[in-house]
Amino acid sequence: AAADRGDRTVTVGVRPEHFDVVEQNGAAAKALSKETEDAPAGLAVSVNVVEELGADGYVYGSAEVGGEHKDLVVRVNGRQVPEKGTQLHVVPRPGETHVFSTSTGERLSD
Repeated sequence: AAADRGDRTVTVGVRPEHFDVVEQNGAAAKALSKETEDAPAGLAVSVNVVEELGADGYVYGSAEVGGEHKDLVVRVNGRQVPEKGTQLHVVPRPGETHVFSTSTGERLSD
């Protein structure tokens, strides 16, 4: 749909609660890693701020996407919050991404 409108790129959105933190040494990481067994799975996020809210925590971080630094927010388990300055890897849950036209902002996904 984006190509039909002349867009060469799209914007992908994911809500904070629809990211899963990937354990780098666990089976999930190996299953998600497409390159090598040693390659980290998911998007690497540098943790800038952690907001602990009881049962939930919010990680405010940044990631490099397409050569640019992007800010993002990830909701995590309040009992397993990462520390500021660390890095975690996240993947969006299947079916929970939203795709938009970069030029118009129009939603392209269902």
